[in-house]
Amino acid sequence: MEEAKVKGFLFHYALDYVTRKWGNAGLEKLGVGGKTDYIYERWYSFDDFLDLLEKIELGWGDPETSHSYRIAFETMTSDIRWQTVFKGKDPRDLFLDTKYQNTEYVCGEFENWLDGPNNIVTKMVLWCMDWERAKLFAQFYHGQLSAVLKMTSRKGDIKMDHEEEEGAMVTYYRTVLED
Repeated sequence: MEEAKVKGFLFHYALDYVTRKWGNAGLEKLGVGGKTDYIYERWYSFDDFLDLLEKIELGWGDPETSHSYRIAFETMTSDIRWQTVFKGKDPRDLFLDTKYQNTEYVCGEFENWLDGPNNIVTKMVLWCMDWERAKLFAQFYHGQLSAVLKMTSRKGDIKMDHEEEEGAMVTYYRTVLED
């Protein structure tokens, strides 16, 4: 098994979110200096990223909202670069291609398939044995998928659920596209 790692720009996403929501006081509460602590294209430990997500969730816990989900969704949908990448694309093509994921993070196994003409299933098995921490990244990934769907201008719904399979936490994302 390869070392679980994420690119620095994911830390940028999280810290941008904290700054937008709570300003510099939020960064101080987390005990980080800001985005300059992380180089955009450098690889960092997956556990360090989970630590940051966990601090954000614990620091400003809201039972109605997953900050991990909001970090990914709000950052991607507000970034013009992502809007131009995904505009007008077919979500089926985007969700079925897992090559891009390995350029952002290497932290588990992803499998995607069509389950009917407008149904896409993504199966994610993380290499994290702590289920509560793994759920933070599952929420983050859910936010990314939802952002991509929104930017393609297609209507649909993405449901997420967790199951145990052979001692591992498996997350399924089931996307149903409207005609």
